[in-house]
Amino acid sequence: MRNSIDAIQWFATWKSLTEVTLFHKENEDQLGQRWRDLLEEFKGPSQAALAFLLTQGEVEIMKNATACCSSRRTIELESLRKGGEPFQVAMLGLPSQYLNDAESTEDGLLPSTAHIVHLKGTWWRNVLPEGHLEIQTPTRSYNWNRETYELWQRHHVAFLMMLQKSGFQLPS
Repeated sequence: MRNSIDAIQWFATWKSLTEVTLFHKENEDQLGQRWRDLLEEFKGPSQAALAFLLTQGEVEIMKNATACCSSRRTIELESLRKGGEPFQVAMLGLPSQYLNDAESTEDGLLPSTAHIVHLKGTWWRNVLPEGHLEIQTPTRSYNWNRETYELWQRHHVAFLMMLQKSGFQLPS
């Protein structure tokens, strides 16, 4: 699906479902309640839409990590092109225990189960990329985020080296 019209259609479908989530949550019917429940569970319209897309509306599957996340799921989407054929997309869910929750830890260590680190919030925006490690807030400090910062730093250096080898450079 890489760099194809199918990929563009998949993202367009996801975007459309995100908009549907925001629209239908206001309805006082069963459909509206379903979207409100999804929003409460997944904490955001794009996350709720992605869960809906992954499960093809059978969101109960998300409660069973084996059914949802142990193997690739192939879903069929209708083409967004007039007269276009439906197409299939392979998706794989990732259990949330493999994601860190972007919260600081007292010892600054990432749990061994973390596979994805989500750096968000004002503290990270102020610390990265210049490395302002002295910045502290009531919920963030370098000591509480040490391994996460060091992981980011290694990836950032590798990214800059790759850019340099490719003849690109970031503006100063």
